[in-house]
Amino acid sequence: MPVAYLPNNRIVTFGCVSTEHPTIARLNTLSIRRSTSPRTEIDLEGLGEALAASIQHSRASSSTTDSAEESSDSDETDAVPTRRNMMASTSTPNPDTKGKEATPPLPSNLTPDQIQQIIGALIGGSGNTKKPKIKEPSTFHGEPDQLRGWLAQLSVYFKGIGWEFEYNNDKIVYALSLLRGDALKCATPYIERRQDVTWSSWDDFKNELQGQFGEIDEQGSARAKLMRMVQGSKGATEYWNEYRLIASQTGMDDATLTYHVMRGFKAELQDAWGMDGSDSQDPQFVANWAMKKETKMAAIKHMRHGPISKERTASSGTPRN
Repeated sequence: MPVAYLPNNRIVTFGCVSTEHPTIARLNTLSIRRSTSPRTEIDLEGLGEALAASIQHSRASSSTTDSAEESSDSDETDAVPTRRNMMASTSTPNPDTKGKEATPPLPSNLTPDQIQQIIGALIGGSGNTKKPKIKEPSTFHGEPDQLRGWLAQLSVYFKGIGWEFEYNNDKIVYALSLLRGDALKCATPYIERRQDVTWSSWDDFKNELQGQFGEIDEQGSARAKLMRMVQGSKGATEYWNEYRLIASQTGMDDATLTYHVMRGFKAELQDAWGMDGSDSQDPQFVANWAMKKETKMAAIKHMRHGPISKERTASSGTPRN
């Protein structure tokens, strides 16, 4: 029985198609692996026609048999055809049509990723071909401090559904559907076609949003925020994550960023850094050191004082009369 071999030792069988047919030959010879090229839509209509023609071709080939076989198996051919007889006749290629291609093969421009999609559809999308469901982005109301995170959500979503490349108009329409409040008011004239749009691509649309709702001086604003940042009551990890997000917009060099991140840490971490004697100018290294140091200091503090036991609580209370 003709088969197509998949990753993880999985097999798809084609009971009525000859192994020598170009459709199966292409599926067996292509290396099924994830493609790094941009994902494009498959022409399902053309593919369906090619597969239908291939099946019709294989059925026509299997109906022609050798004259000697017809005379020797005349009793069997007069009977009602069975599944076993049909499979046996299909598995014998016709010498008259061998090497001839009467029907079109699979489209030659299919990528390995597209072939994987086809096979995944044939086997019902089960197993390793199933992808996790991507959470849809939240709505955007025009808050300047939320724009960057919202655009990041959109980028992740588009990549998850295969819109990372191309699909510019679809991306814009989808983003417009998520606008609310002031952001929707700004976009309404464009949606109603009362005003000509000023963008022709997804990047242009993002730049338009940045101009309308983003920081006027993004770098200057980020630097001002960074210089005011301190750890306070936050843990070192929480402080570093907030610091890194803002630092990526400042354009500062590593030495300057290292100075400011250490300046914002608690005094006990600053003292410990001075005692360790490190002179690293890498802010990520300093942050990792601070997070580990804070964890060790908390463990030592817990070890010295320990949890308050019930006995100590009872003994420190007011004695009974």
